[in-house]
Amino acid sequence: MTTRVFLWLHGGCFGGGSNSSDVRQFLTKHGFRVVTPDFPRSQGLDACLGFLDKVVLQQQPSWIGGVSSGGFLAHALAQRHRLPALLLCPVMNPWQRHNSLITKHRSLQLKFFLDPRTIIASKQLEQDCKEARGTTESKQIRTKQLSLDRQKLFGTSSTTLHPEPLDEVEVLSVGEYQWLAAQEMKRAVDQVQVPPNAIRLIFYATQDDMAPEKEILPVVNDHVQLYPIKAGHELCKNPPFDAMLKALQNCTSIFHHEQI
Repeated sequence: MTTRVFLWLHGGCFGGGSNSSDVRQFLTKHGFRVVTPDFPRSQGLDACLGFLDKVVLQQQPSWIGGVSSGGFLAHALAQRHRLPALLLCPVMNPWQRHNSLITKHRSLQLKFFLDPRTIIASKQLEQDCKEARGTTESKQIRTKQLSLDRQKLFGTSSTTLHPEPLDEVEVLSVGEYQWLAAQEMKRAVDQVQVPPNAIRLIFYATQDDMAPEKEILPVVNDHVQLYPIKAGHELCKNPPFDAMLKALQNCTSIFHHEQI
């Protein structure tokens, strides 16, 4: 029997974290070859998903999964490839939790969502504004800078990797790009927080302020199976392996006629 591939994405406020050996051991024990890619952490959501698209095409996973912020990415990636996914404490709306994070983690999250092309466009608009200062055109440029319409600036969203992150991204905690990064994050939530087109097994903690139930409910449809567990966000570090195994066994039996 061909070994099935499970692509697993770690959490860590998008820019930190590492893969849990416990999750790898659990999935490996039950017949999966586990792929845990080190995705781009400061080039924007489009670049990250573009990188992960290539991983999916190369590895051909039968399942995608993720924990916390990795659950957000796993849902988005599975949606792009119509694949089933297992999400553990998924942060379906990172903007909702942003102000609750400590400064370091807010910076990591902002750095992840800020597209370097936004910085380039902002700098160019600022320069254009200085050159046209005091004119009607200056006001028009300033209005465009504040709105930063991504469609007009960049065209359709690209799935290719962007250039290396700019140095300015490193000073987001006190820099001028926080507002731009926040806009990118809100756009990403609107893009990703949608009902799935394939099975979703969602394990979430009922006392979790970082990934609350109210932010998961907008994605619920007939493809979604919810598994509420009385716990907080610490569930990420103590996954309900028995319940996860049972859910995977049920889905695998129904959809693939195999046994885990």
